[in-house]
Amino acid sequence: MSGYKTEQEQLEDLKTWWRENGQSTLVGIALAIAAVVGWQAWSNREMAQRDNAAGIFQNLVSADTAATENPSPEMLATGKTLADSLKKDYASTPYAQYAALYKAKFAVEENKLGDAEAELRGLLEQKPGRELTLIANLRLARVLLTQARYDEALEITTKTADTGSFAWQFADLRGDILKLKNDNSGALAAYLEARDAAKKLKDAPERNPLLEMKIKALQASIPAVDSSATQTK
Repeated sequence: MSGYKTEQEQLEDLKTWWRENGQSTLVGIALAIAAVVGWQAWSNREMAQRDNAAGIFQNLVSADTAATENPSPEMLATGKTLADSLKKDYASTPYAQYAALYKAKFAVEENKLGDAEAELRGLLEQKPGRELTLIANLRLARVLLTQARYDEALEITTKTADTGSFAWQFADLRGDILKLKNDNSGALAAYLEARDAAKKLKDAPERNPLLEMKIKALQASIPAVDSSATQTK
């Protein structure tokens, strides 16, 4: 039995260990509990922020829909206030980035193209997700086109990479820009590219009447261009 400690000796060892390490152990436990409680509190705050932001964003969408169907200064003001709230008070949520798109939209409706451009460029500086980046670039190019800044708009439509399901919209807009720059051949090529890209979309409509109208008008003005090679069989 000499190889085993008596219960009393074990108890004395425990008392000694506790005197030497007990305080630091309590501190470690307290810190661990505080970390868990702090994490839970942070998570709860983040969830509450997201929920509140989602509610405000839904109201923003509703206000914009109402303003579109029945335009009024009051509804526009409501939409702008909600968008401002999302950007200012919920900047850490994805809804703040969508609010920037709405603020740009409202600015265009008020013909404040400089403000719209600033909103869109500010959004792009945040490096949002791929889809939001494509939407912002597309809208920025349209704003620049409206300002007759054709070269800047054209650069966006040609240099934006991996446009995915937005490919036909970028090509269509590029055609509009080239048409305004009196490059009819380039515009027709872009419109045909847009038509081909649109046909590749899932559940794509058989025809895009406006796009077809643009193509026919240019084909009539430059009949020598053989567009059949670019059409999808």
